Parts: sequence; structure tokens; C-alpha cells
Amino acid sequence: MTKKAVLIIHGFRSNLSEIKYLADTIKLSTKFDVFTYTLPGHGNHLLKKVKYIDWINYSEEMLNTLKKGYDSIYIIGHSMGGVIATYLASKNKEVEKIVLVAPSFKYFEFYDNINVVKEKLKDTIKDKKKYLELSNRVLNYPISNIIEFRKLIKKYYDSPLEVDCSVLIIHGTKDIVVPISSSEYVLNSVKSKNKHLKTVKDADHSILYDYKKEQTAKYISNYLRGGIIWIITKNLNI
Repeated sequence: MTKKAVLIIHGFRSNLSEIKYLADTIKLSTKFDVFTYTLPGHGNHLLKKVKYIDWINYSEEMLNTLKKGYDSIYIIGHSMGGVIATYLASKNKEVEKIVLVAPSFKYFEFYDNINVVKEKLKDTIKDKKKYLELSNRVLNYPISNIIEFRKLIKKYYDSPLEVDCSVLIIHGTKDIVVPISSSEYVLNSVKSKNKHLKTVKDADHSILYDYKKEQTAKYISNYLRGGIIWIITKNLNI
């Protein structure tokens, strides 16, 4: 039997709690082994002491470890994790499928439009606790962190051009962190014949751990399983 592994990469200033529901769903609904990891400078570590290349190198180490024990590897990336996942797929033919959730190849310039972003957050997020948590994360990035994030995007912006594996892209219609044009850019750039962009109505950037997380996780799981279950699921609304 073919051994299959799923590697999930979280986003910038994110952590494992935000991809836990997705990881648990895939574990329960498939026979795949699921792996997650904390990017350097995230979680309990000091973000300001790392560079963008540290995120890439650590992710490559994780993938190389999986390549030693698995015949098929699928990668899921959220936001900046989607950029890293795309790069890994462009350089490793062992990666058969990728799922990109709001990949941040393009992003809103928060420091230039801080008041606009605050208003959009208030309009989009009615829960006060969630609004405070997300606005604090989005609007209070140290400049040094933003610089490394931008370096990564610039360095790997063209990586979709070298991707020819199966690609699923998911984007919430109310995402104000990463514009839908970013996902459209990936869709139009990859060489893959099997590619699909699914928009999720009323979902925002926290799509994997908040509103519609159940539907999104199930949809991703069905895509990874493939076959008739994916054919049935593909064109359904999330």
C-alpha cells in the first residue's frame, strides 16, 4: 500500500492552534499520516531573530524527512504557508498535490491603509474578542518582521510558474488580509492541468479555524482523498 503524508504549514505570525482542526479532520477522515510544525520565530520563539530563509530551510528539512519514508506527499499551506508550499512543490516532484488557502503572493499594505483596514475589520468581524485578536495581529507587526515577510514573497513570487502537480486553492470572499487576486494569480500561473479555485462565501482569513472551518476542512480532505468522493464534492458550495 502506498504510504501518503500530509504536511501542513501555518501562516505568518500564526501557530499550530490555527491549523489543528484541519489536521484533526484529515487524520479522522483519511488513512494519511499528517504532520505539522512551527515555523522558526513563531509560537514561543522570538520572531525578530529569524530571517525569511530560516522559514524556507526548516520547511525543506521537514519535507526531506518525509521523502525518506513516504511514496506520496501532499502539502497544505495557509497564507504565507501557501507561498512556502508552492515553492516546495516547484522544486520537489515527490509532491503530488498542494492545497493553498489564501496564499499571500499579494497582500494589503497595512501601514499605508491602517484606518481603512480597521474599518474593514469592524465591518467583517462582529465578534469583539475575535476583532481585537485579529486586529492586534494584523496591525501590530514590527517593521523587521514585515521586511522578512516581504523578502520571502519577492523571492518566491514566480514559484507558481514551476508547479505542475495538482493544485487546490481556497479563498474566503471576505478576506481582507490577502486579496482574491493573489489566489487568481496562482491559478493563472501554475502549469498544472488539474487546478481548481474555490471561493468560500462570507469567510475571512481565519477560514481554517473559525467561520466555516468544518466545511472547509471536509472539502480539503475530500480533495486529498480524490476519486469519486472528490468528483462529487468539487463543485459543491462550501
